[in-house]
Amino acid sequence: MATKTKRLPEFKTVEEEAVFWETNSIADFWDALEPVSEPLEVAGKKRLLSVRLGERDMDALRQQASRNGLGTGTLARVWILERLRREKKN
Repeated sequence: MATKTKRLPEFKTVEEEAVFWETNSIADFWDALEPVSEPLEVAGKKRLLSVRLGERDMDALRQQASRNGLGTGTLARVWILERLRREKKN
């Protein structure tokens, strides 16, 4: 019996995509994936960035991360990377 390939949804944000992949298996979408031309970053090449936030801003970040099912640092990184990609396009 042939299996039907699932289509990948269009994501509005990286957060939305992260939540999707936390609850779905890539195996279900294998045939829908496409090769990428950009090199992938190697985990060993990442650097740590410390950012100071006021208590209110930190609380707001924690709450937003919680609503999205993400860790605080993950959400901050996602937002920074989204902005960098947007700036690179302009």
